[in-house]
Amino acid sequence: MNLKERFEILKLNFPKLVLNVRGINNNNRYQVYNLHNFRDAFYAVRDLDIFTKTTKELEEGSRIFTTAGEGLVIDENELEFVNSRLNSLKSDIALIEKFFGNDIEVTEDMLEIKLPEDTNSFDELSKVANKLKLSIEQAVYSMQIEGGMVKIVSAEPGSIWLIIKLGAALSFIGKLLDKAVFIGNEIQKFKANETYLKHIGANEEYIKSIQDLAQTHLKTISEAQAKALLEGEMKANDPVLIQTLELALNSITELQSKGAKFLPVSKDPNITQFFPKETDAKLPFNPSKQIHQ
Repeated sequence: MNLKERFEILKLNFPKLVLNVRGINNNNRYQVYNLHNFRDAFYAVRDLDIFTKTTKELEEGSRIFTTAGEGLVIDENELEFVNSRLNSLKSDIALIEKFFGNDIEVTEDMLEIKLPEDTNSFDELSKVANKLKLSIEQAVYSMQIEGGMVKIVSAEPGSIWLIIKLGAALSFIGKLLDKAVFIGNEIQKFKANETYLKHIGANEEYIKSIQDLAQTHLKTISEAQAKALLEGEMKANDPVLIQTLELALNSITELQSKGAKFLPVSKDPNITQFFPKETDAKLPFNPSKQIHQ
């Protein structure tokens, strides 16, 4: 589901995220009701996985979500907390609405990038921007794809989404993302193995040797994936291009591990076939199945 589809669900459910409240005897206690509809709408918004930080804070910080009842009595502090988080959601949704309003023409060659949740300072934004430059811009221009481009279309202050236009390079970026997910899964396997070794009390020297082996193996995997991508694009086995694509793959993998998402606007199967499935992009991993492999 891309950002535009998520926005349609937001438009349907956000008007229902309103608490019906009445005061009780003027003693800073409030009766909130119609909670069934409120919770249903909230869960629909939460499950879109866009505003994860705010929705998690709201769900974990209010007793509204600890009961299945239609009504609940809360104090003034909790009411203020819930309203502040709802106002934060309104602000974030307004940014998405601006993108899908009349200000920007949505085209099939656009890529939506959800930035990591911890991108909340200029320092963090600078680090993410550098990773994106390595993973998207340098990769596209190094490959010299005819009709390819990297153009920022939308990037609002405080927004967790960046929209870029890639032109003919969109399919190539899809392939790059798919290989980055594979590398990310390999990293998760090694991390789980390391956790298991620590759990059973393996000595530090042995664990260090496993870590060194993992780094060597991951370097080999990254290089192999970069070479395979070049071969698929019918490019020469250029060491400089391989190194550029390795950097791109490692940067994307790091961003994905921090919660970044890369979603094509296009629904054309000729484009989407090159992109990893959205469930894959979350780097799913079950340590119990991998530790002993």
